[in-house]
Amino acid sequence: MSCVAGIVEDGKIWMGGDSAGTTDDGLQYSCLRSKVFHNGEVLIGSVGDGRVQDLFENHEMPDIPLGLGAIWHVVTWMEVILASEQPAKEGSKLAPGCMVGVRGELFVVSENYNYVQPRQGYWAIGSAGEIALGSLYATAEDGDMSIEDRIEMALAASAEFHSTVRAPFTILSL
Repeated sequence: MSCVAGIVEDGKIWMGGDSAGTTDDGLQYSCLRSKVFHNGEVLIGSVGDGRVQDLFENHEMPDIPLGLGAIWHVVTWMEVILASEQPAKEGSKLAPGCMVGVRGELFVVSENYNYVQPRQGYWAIGSAGEIALGSLYATAEDGDMSIEDRIEMALAASAEFHSTVRAPFTILSL
């Protein structure tokens, strides 16, 4: 697991993720590949299964038509990729989720492809997501702190208090 934190403000999206990888027996290592990446006009943060991240990162995102439904287009794209490329097996899911930034909006996509748009304008996912959320909440009214610094602090708090998160952190924007 891991932590990905995202903030949307004034139509711009920022997302940051850690570099930890863990094994089932508790070993932790640092990954070179970022858990936060662009695919076309979409910013994605993925935690959990590395194969799912590979699929989302390396399959061309078709152009998103103008008008309503950009997130529907993205979720449909995810479903098509997973249905066509991931072996069908019981319990196979997007789990434990991903974060999607598209057209100035931030969405959290669950393992069953439901999506929510956080009212707060920020959210965090992964095994240490709750720790990051606390930090994002605590810094929400700090007008002197940059968005990048808020995300960095949220990820640092997660790394301090959770064994599945580690620096370095990657922060991207769209």
